[in-house]
Amino acid sequence: MNTAKEILRNHLNEKFDYSHRIDVEPTPSYPVHEDELNQIFRIVLFRINKKYLRKRYWMKYKLENKFWIVGCKQGGDGKGSEKHYHLLLHSPENHKVDVLQDLIMGFIKNAGTNQYNGKRRKIWKNTKDRFHIGNDDLDTKCLINVEPVRNQTGSVRYNTRKLNPQLEGDDLFVIGVRE
Repeated sequence: MNTAKEILRNHLNEKFDYSHRIDVEPTPSYPVHEDELNQIFRIVLFRINKKYLRKRYWMKYKLENKFWIVGCKQGGDGKGSEKHYHLLLHSPENHKVDVLQDLIMGFIKNAGTNQYNGKRRKIWKNTKDRFHIGNDDLDTKCLINVEPVRNQTGSVRYNTRKLNPQLEGDDLFVIGVRE
């Protein structure tokens, strides 16, 4: 007998193919709220669809023929895990997105200022890992991390590992489908 989570995972895994995995990890002092994240990626996806599909009526394409994102919100439980987001980008067949220009720079342009308090958001942060020796340079970490999907089943399972579909206020969201 399958649980609701397994049914959802199987649907996401079997029905669609994903090209890139996107992780957004904001700092606690400069958070990214889910509404703001949705708006940022709606703009990014609009520009990507317009650039690569180059048709006048790309908005009326089927779901398989457009760029869109499915994501999960995780963390923020106060037990050492900050709120962050794991996203999967669906790309149509025969279309490859320019990761640096379209996704990373598109996100940085739109996420530069926090819309709630007007402060400039830090996109790059210097961090120490647990093996850091005092004199070493700090590691630089970006607010957004994009990499190609190597194993789709593993990516879907990882993104939905803390998802509870039976609770109201579901942490699963889809961006770019209704446009």
